[in-house]
Amino acid sequence: MVPYNDNWLPRPSAETRVPIARNDAGRNTPHSPTLGGLRQRAEELLRKTRTKVATMSTEDIKTLVHELQVYQMELESQNEALHEAQVGSQESLARFVDLYDSAPVGYLTLDRNGHIEKANLTAATLLKVERAELIGQPLARFFKAEYSDTLQLYVREAFTTGTKQSCELPCTASDGSSFYAQLDSIVTLDGDSPRCHTTLADRTGIKRAEEKLVGFGRLLDDSLNEIYIFDADSLRFLRVNRGARENLGYSMDELRELTPLELKPEFTADTFAELIRPLRTGERSLIEFETIHRRKDCSRYPVEVHLQLSNFQGSLAYVAIILDNTRRQRAERELGGHKQALELLASGASLKMVMQALVEVAESASPGMLGSILILDRKTMCFSETYAPSLPEFYNNAIVGLSIGDGVGSCGTAAYTGQRVVVEDVMTHPYWADYRDLADRAGLRACWSEPITSSRREILGTFAMYYREPCRPSDDDLNLIRSTSRLAALAIEQRQNEEAIKDAHDRLETRVQERTAEFVAANRLLNVALEDLESEERLLRRLIDLQEQERRMVAHDIHDGFVQDVVGAHMRVQCIHSEADPDANEATAQEVAALLKKAINEGRRLISGMRPMVLDEKGIVESIRHLIADEESLSDLVISFDHDVRFDRLEPKLEGVIFRIVQEALNNVKRHSQTNDAAVKLTQKDGNLIVMIRDRGVGFDPKHLSRECFGLRGIRERARLFGGTSRIESAPGEGTTVYAQLPIDLGD
Repeated sequence: MVPYNDNWLPRPSAETRVPIARNDAGRNTPHSPTLGGLRQRAEELLRKTRTKVATMSTEDIKTLVHELQVYQMELESQNEALHEAQVGSQESLARFVDLYDSAPVGYLTLDRNGHIEKANLTAATLLKVERAELIGQPLARFFKAEYSDTLQLYVREAFTTGTKQSCELPCTASDGSSFYAQLDSIVTLDGDSPRCHTTLADRTGIKRAEEKLVGFGRLLDDSLNEIYIFDADSLRFLRVNRGARENLGYSMDELRELTPLELKPEFTADTFAELIRPLRTGERSLIEFETIHRRKDCSRYPVEVHLQLSNFQGSLAYVAIILDNTRRQRAERELGGHKQALELLASGASLKMVMQALVEVAESASPGMLGSILILDRKTMCFSETYAPSLPEFYNNAIVGLSIGDGVGSCGTAAYTGQRVVVEDVMTHPYWADYRDLADRAGLRACWSEPITSSRREILGTFAMYYREPCRPSDDDLNLIRSTSRLAALAIEQRQNEEAIKDAHDRLETRVQERTAEFVAANRLLNVALEDLESEERLLRRLIDLQEQERRMVAHDIHDGFVQDVVGAHMRVQCIHSEADPDANEATAQEVAALLKKAINEGRRLISGMRPMVLDEKGIVESIRHLIADEESLSDLVISFDHDVRFDRLEPKLEGVIFRIVQEALNNVKRHSQTNDAAVKLTQKDGNLIVMIRDRGVGFDPKHLSRECFGLRGIRERARLFGGTSRIESAPGEGTTVYAQLPIDLGD
């Protein structure tokens, strides 16, 4: 309740009412007049309208009280707005502190001496130290002493100029690690005191990336290949490396005004657009093609282009890597020519053809060059032959017969010293003092000569490269002169080797003929004698082998047949003496008689097998019939016999051989064929007797004939012994046929 009797209350009036600033909601805002300002104006109004309350009317007092109540409500509203503003300010301050401490860069506040007054957490983290320890520390503590002057000058400039200052220096944290720091500073007034606000950023990664970028740019510029980058829309060049600029003869400023169409005369705007269309549409990521580039001086050279679409400094651009094919095509031509020359050499072509081919290859590889190959006669040490189709005939004639020596032109000196001689201008070089008129008449101004050296380091000649203008050799020229000289050496050396071989062969052939003539007469008689001796020795050896085999077979037959029967009879005779029974002795005697009879028959068979009596009495045909009859009577064999012989008798030894062949063949049929069917046939034809013995048994593979098959081996040896032949035809399951062909001498 307001004390009405207070005499200090102001008299209200329309002029003394203080307007209150409100926001749209009708509440006091933080931007309204402050409470202090409102109270100050109220006190001033009271001083002006101070009146004795007692003199005021009741109506005026009510009005005054109402005004005071309004003022009180407005004061309360202002107080509430002030509280809300204070809360908002605290929240904003908290957000600011969070942003300040967690900023991606370090924040430092420095005084004039470069000491740290404030620092955020990021700065402390970068410097590897607690934030509290940073306060009061000089910023120079974290930089090497060699940068102290630079840092001091940097801070002074910031305070002096009041403008933003920046620098980059290597910074060392408290743990010894280092990084590349970027400092950006600006000075502001804090009351009346200026303060330097500095950001600290780690630029190590960026610095390394920049260094790599610079390195890549250097690599790009130093590349031996030509590299072009041009805009995808305008096609104007954005960057061209040094190798391309030097090859083309353009500066970078000139190239920025050009497009690839000015360098590639083979293309028009339409054809080039069609070429790069697959890159624009994404159908392909790389295009490769070959074309011709035109230099600033209008000369041209072949290139191989690798083109792709890429991003360059935020925009689409074409990147072209160009390979200058001049050297490659030159090498290909040179290699192809050398291959052709080697093929000529391998085919036996003349030395002239090979040398001229080498010169033509060299001239095509180096346009404007005139080649010459000179052959050195090592006996006279003069040039004896020249191969230089592009040089005048009078010049070549003047060179042939020239003696080599030190200072005798390029070729004479090279052949004499064994070293390459390069004369860039024959009109001024002392080696050509005696030959300048000759060179001038031939229109020659430069001559480089390479000695042609054999594998034994002997000088065979020279290869020279002439030019009509003074000049010096390039690396490609030196490679060409070396390779041509080596191939020429190979060709010359091969010809010399061929000539030496031919001479040696001729001498050897003559000597061989002489020695042969000396030995022919003496050897003729000796050879005849040796042949007769060897023939008799072979015949004797075969007879001995054959007799030994027959003896083994007879011994085998006697042991298994005749001896066994006689032994059996002997044992039964012994039983007679021990037996008391006459009947038993009678039976034993009969057994003994049977065994003896069998032994007698076996003995006769053996005698007949060795040389049947019928063979001497009636000849080979009847002997074979007798043999077949005996075999059929003693075994299950059924043997057919057929012949067409027209003779009565043969030489006894030959009849014995024929009989043994048939006998051995039939024995093999009995032992191995597993059949009882056989056939024997004699055929007389053209002075030969053909004997055939065939069976239809199990057969065998003649390739796997055992060395123990004495019967078949005996047939072969008997046939060879009398100048005949034999063969065996057989296969598993298809029987066996033995053929023997023997010459027969029937006389007149």
